[in-house]
Amino acid sequence: MRKLIYKAEGRPGSGKTETMLQALPMLMRKGSRIVIALPTIALIAEVEQRIDAIGLACKRIDSSTDTGANRIPVVNKLNAALKYEKHSILLCTQQSVQKVNPESLSGWMLIVDELPKVVSYIDYSFDENETNRLLFHLEEIDKRLLIQDGHEADLEKFVTSGSNGVRGGTSSTWSDAALNIFRLLMQRADVFIEAVDKSGNRLVYAVEEIDNWWSIFSAADEVHVLAANVVGEFELFAQIHGFQFEQSVFTPPEGAYECPITIYPMVKQGSKFSQTNMIERTEQGRNLDLVLRTALDNTGSTPLLSANKWGKLDNTLNVHYLSKDNRGLNQYSDATEAIALFGGNPSRADKLNLESLAGKYGRPYDSFENAFITTRLLEPSLQFVTRTAIRNPGNTKSIRLFVQDERVANYLVGSYLANAKVDWSFSECLPTKEDRRKIDPDRRQVVLGLLAQGMSENRINRETGISRTTIRKWKDQQLAA
Repeated sequence: MRKLIYKAEGRPGSGKTETMLQALPMLMRKGSRIVIALPTIALIAEVEQRIDAIGLACKRIDSSTDTGANRIPVVNKLNAALKYEKHSILLCTQQSVQKVNPESLSGWMLIVDELPKVVSYIDYSFDENETNRLLFHLEEIDKRLLIQDGHEADLEKFVTSGSNGVRGGTSSTWSDAALNIFRLLMQRADVFIEAVDKSGNRLVYAVEEIDNWWSIFSAADEVHVLAANVVGEFELFAQIHGFQFEQSVFTPPEGAYECPITIYPMVKQGSKFSQTNMIERTEQGRNLDLVLRTALDNTGSTPLLSANKWGKLDNTLNVHYLSKDNRGLNQYSDATEAIALFGGNPSRADKLNLESLAGKYGRPYDSFENAFITTRLLEPSLQFVTRTAIRNPGNTKSIRLFVQDERVANYLVGSYLANAKVDWSFSECLPTKEDRRKIDPDRRQVVLGLLAQGMSENRINRETGISRTTIRKWKDQQLAA
């Protein structure tokens, strides 16, 4: 039996949810029973109102509907509703339906609005003390961590109650990171550990695959996923688990954004927007702040702004700040400018996790890295820039989008912004990093002169950009001459 997922793809604002809602009366006449899983409770409330407006009854099952003293867990209520409920339309969050008994979905059509999360990449750095505590209960074999014989009951107690160590424990509680590692090991996830690094810490990393989705999709009578693009990690892991895709009956009519759009990449061609590059400091401050100032200096309105938490830009004045995950947020659809300053490149630990997946499934490493970047950088960038007036039918205002780099610009143009113009005017805003491997001999004399004047190595480094290691080497060479 073929395992199918029906995909309803359409540009943000094209009416995927509305197309699905308009089909509900016909489906009800056919006797269908439907579960609609949405990313947030706020979207459940919105969809509930829209279903009511077309004259249909539905039941929402989420934490906001139970305010009594004896609250029943949402998953329990959802399992019961799937088994006994007379309502033909149930509304819930993706998080809730992902945890139900898969067999409960038999006889139901499942509609998932927006791509659900199917994998998490986890890493922690443990100091020597906590590593030793971990290894009292775990054993290290070929860079993998395994539960020692006779210790599984201890780990279960730690995870369920957060209690102190039973054997070899101290009076302090376990960290959330340690408890999460124990939880993953109890779920039989592969957990790896690296050698001691220069700071004396050890990196522990693991991949948590949310496999219950594939059991749920297999059990439901029919599965439809509504998204701008069914790509990235969702598509890759669905294929790994044997699913194929076909077009959904809920696919909205094709169309294009017709307003004038200009995309401004903020780093030069061939370069990548990255945390390492953006947090680097020059005389003008962090590179990230310089990029933001450049964009703001060239806006003519109050733009939308989105960045990673490490950017610490959420208190920026004269912008509408949005979190990186802003799907379904439509109250800024009058905005004509947006500044995307979040990254999505895999870290060193992420790359180790991607390598473990490539080995586990016998697939090329690049397929996992490309899926990672699509899911964490490219698709979120598309979702963010289309929070603007670009999504409004008939909009004729010019839209200006300041984006991270060439990869994002190409993805936007290659998906739904085919008519956009890419303008590189601001891509040279960051100072060119000097190749310090080829230093002008005259600069050596300048440094030696400054040293002779009693200037400190740190100050010379700040004023010349020459590394303290090189300054110290030249100083030692001068003294030895």
